[in-house]
Amino acid sequence: MDIVHLSERELRTLAAMEKTLGKEPFRARLTRGHRLALWVSALALVSVALLTLDVLFMNPLLTGAFMLVWALTLAGLVGLVVRWSHRWKRQVTIRI
Repeated sequence: MDIVHLSERELRTLAAMEKTLGKEPFRARLTRGHRLALWVSALALVSVALLTLDVLFMNPLLTGAFMLVWALTLAGLVGLVVRWSHRWKRQVTIRI
């Protein structure tokens, strides 16, 4: 077997690769966009539950709670659409 000598730069690169591979496995972090999406999903579920209860019991307090939660859900949804459209705009370039 031949002995191969690596340059300093190659040794540093190899050490960096070994260090990176030795770390813990990748764990997904929840970014701000993901957290907002989770909140909007949770608020949508709560909205549906409140709407169902309001239809069954016809209580004005349930109607008010539904309207408040639904408004928050729509505001979060608008935020998500704006964020996704900005991301899409950055990815798609139109050249004329």
